[in-house]
Amino acid sequence: MGIYLKRPYFILLIIGIFLVAGCVGNSQNEAMEHTDTCIAHLKAEEYQLAVSECSRAIELDPEYGPAYLGRGLANFVLERYSDAVQDYTRVIELDPQSEEAYTLRCRSFFALRKYEEAIRDCSKGVELDPQSYDAYQFRGASYLQLNRYSEALSDCSEALKLKPDLAPAAICRDLARKYLNMYFSMASAVKALTNDTA
Repeated sequence: MGIYLKRPYFILLIIGIFLVAGCVGNSQNEAMEHTDTCIAHLKAEEYQLAVSECSRAIELDPEYGPAYLGRGLANFVLERYSDAVQDYTRVIELDPQSEEAYTLRCRSFFALRKYEEAIRDCSKGVELDPQSYDAYQFRGASYLQLNRYSEALSDCSEALKLKPDLAPAAICRDLARKYLNMYFSMASAVKALTNDTA
């Protein structure tokens, strides 16, 4: 008698597992579909619609990183930089090896004028992908904002080695070079003045 009672429960358990697995698969597929629609809205420059579609994907599957990435991109373009930082942070939590998420979060920190945070993220981006010209470029621009001209010159030059037609990196490099030259000229003038008075 005990065998007959256990067997129906076992069968119900197996059916339940298949139903739950099917639901998880369906919600993930739906999340992927909403994320694809989000990307289409991004391409069409319909950023608020992109946010809505990616948010729907996240509701369906909170572990689906591409939805956070898409929503972060839309939030960035909408100048919701803090929201973009949150979305990219979630991508990093889900995939700590995502160079793209670190570099995109760096851009958001840069827009928020949080240059130390931007440098930290771009450094991680460079560590994960030494060919990431964006990470070098934004780290260099962050160094420039902090008056760290030698580091800015180095990073912007590296970005240009990787992508020679990168205009913002060329501007950053040229500004860093200009400020370094001004600094050394002023330092030489001060040294000459102090030697003349001594």
